[in-house]
Amino acid sequence: MKETLPDHMKFLRTYKEVKVGDRLPHVSATERTAGPSLPDCIQGHLLLIVVSVQCEICYDALRELYAFLDERPHANAVILLDGDEPAWETLSEQFAGRARVFQKSKEALLQELGTRGVPWGYGISGDGYVRVSLPCSRPEDFEQLTLVLE
Repeated sequence: MKETLPDHMKFLRTYKEVKVGDRLPHVSATERTAGPSLPDCIQGHLLLIVVSVQCEICYDALRELYAFLDERPHANAVILLDGDEPAWETLSEQFAGRARVFQKSKEALLQELGTRGVPWGYGISGDGYVRVSLPCSRPEDFEQLTLVLE
């Protein structure tokens, strides 16, 4: 999803950010060889959460997300984690039955979704369009993502 730049600016790397109203790009949910595409993860809706082990506020956001999903067992959530294998294993175990967790590097997140900051959340409707996109760390942020459930 790279934007095109005039020839004299090609040294600058900019990426198109996925925004409200855009269709979720057909990219893999993980950098592993076998994994679903992000659109394949949509089951009526998708709450897509992007976090990193390098981000201190992400740990608080994950606690809030856990509580949020505990109250909404019908929510279809996917967490994209910028982190190493042990972090992925731990998070996958902690969110088992609540959310699917996939490893994704910050470089891939930037190139494929244009996600420049974490924690970030996307609310994706059943037809694959982004309906909500915002920083997510507080309970009210996660509530806004549920607008796709209505």
